[in-house]
Amino acid sequence: MPISLSFTEGSVSKEVAQEAASRVTKLFLELHSLYGNAVMGPGVTNQVTFIPKEFSLSNGQPFVGAWVEAKVPRFALSTPELKKDFLSQSVDIIEGLANGSINRSDIHGNAVYAEDGAWILGGEAMTNEEILAAVSKG
Repeated sequence: MPISLSFTEGSVSKEVAQEAASRVTKLFLELHSLYGNAVMGPGVTNQVTFIPKEFSLSNGQPFVGAWVEAKVPRFALSTPELKKDFLSQSVDIIEGLANGSINRSDIHGNAVYAEDGAWILGGEAMTNEEILAAVSKG
């Protein structure tokens, strides 16, 4: 389940971006009571991207920002409370680590739900039911 973090180039260091990805992953797993799960832990992956300043736009104009996007199955982030907690706490993490280089109002995010069966976890194509069965053993 990929969680993508993107930052305007120069807004944070690579180390800060990596730490943000680590903390956001831990948050996601903890919110689902899966931190330490042998199946789900390795299945939550990250891509961290740095966007050139001239292509980091708000209202069509360059700005300094950050984004978090989680691609998840329907059973993850399944309640309004989980969605809000994940996204708001992700903003807290990024804002805190950015140490003033990114305004809170310039941190954006969303969750995207994948179709059932549209997963590869541990190198295997899986349905939601298969993922849940594997996670329950982990």
